[in-house]
Amino acid sequence: MTAAGVRQIIAFTGTQLAGLRPGDGSVLWRYPWSTSFNANAATPVVAGDYVFLSSDYGSGCALLHLGASGEREIKANPVFVKYNKLMRNQFSTCVQHGDHLYGFDVPGHGGSGILKCIHLRTFEEKWSTRDLEKGSLVRAGDRLLVLTQSGTLVLVPATPEGYSKVSEVQVLSGSECWAAPALTGGLLYVRDNEEIVCLDLRN
Repeated sequence: MTAAGVRQIIAFTGTQLAGLRPGDGSVLWRYPWSTSFNANAATPVVAGDYVFLSSDYGSGCALLHLGASGEREIKANPVFVKYNKLMRNQFSTCVQHGDHLYGFDVPGHGGSGILKCIHLRTFEEKWSTRDLEKGSLVRAGDRLLVLTQSGTLVLVPATPEGYSKVSEVQVLSGSECWAAPALTGGLLYVRDNEEIVCLDLRN
């Protein structure tokens, strides 16, 4: 990303979020963020000069603003920090659509998931549902393709107005379908621990 006029790589480790110079890997800034197991699995979401991060295992979520601090220095300023509430991504990354984030909040150290929509800049929760077990998701236009951990694929509109389920189909029979779906050219790839399936969504 480029923030405060500086091109940088955002790296999420087990204990911190950091900005690195692409040329030599030197650290531009750090923001401490640890969990019970040093398990920061979800990828940070970059939106302009803002970075959203989220973790399960008693952590929560935060929105950081990256701004200039002195000559050629950058500081990560927390805008919102919600410790152990609002959005606790266990293994799947939130997806952004407009000003909103959609993702699974997993309270209770890896328990059942709550699919939520929150406003990126205000952290206001727009809606939540326990209709689906935890899983991962990808955005396709103005819809979400949600893959539950037991292999059910669900189509959900990506709107802050409310949750609804358009359709669902069982596409995998294994457990722990934790890998994020991959969508390219109308083809959707999903997998569990035993197989990978390609679904043609072009028609």
